[in-house]
Amino acid sequence: MTPTEFKDARKALGLSQSGMARALRVESDRTIRRWEAGERDIPGPAIVAVEYMLWHMERWQPIDTAPRDGTWVLVCGNGWRVTMAWYGQNPRINKSYWKADEEWDDYDLADQQPTHWQPLPEPPAKHEGPPARSAGSRPAHRTRRRPGG
Repeated sequence: MTPTEFKDARKALGLSQSGMARALRVESDRTIRRWEAGERDIPGPAIVAVEYMLWHMERWQPIDTAPRDGTWVLVCGNGWRVTMAWYGQNPRINKSYWKADEEWDDYDLADQQPTHWQPLPEPPAKHEGPPARSAGSRPAHRTRRRPGG
């Protein structure tokens, strides 16, 4: 990643130099300025982190493109932290909006609707537990035998 590409990525992420420094856990925005000016090489881990942030950002879509059929999705923006939610109609007030739970009688954010969404990720593959030991193999730990026992 060139210094110009790094700077363009920072701007695409909507971060100031100090915001990028915080996101990458570097000491100060001075480091970011040096990377963008080409005064210092951008370390590989920082490049990977920026590429991941860009990839993650590209998955977010405008909320008006989200499913409105009760499908659970991830939402964020406009006061919402990243959370699971679904779109539905509140029967008490005959109004449709995004909900972060299944009940309509609690605190709703009808006036603060999210701005972006993305599908839920696939669940991890079923974990079967630790691999089985082959017959005759020793356990990972050893027990001490008492003398004479």
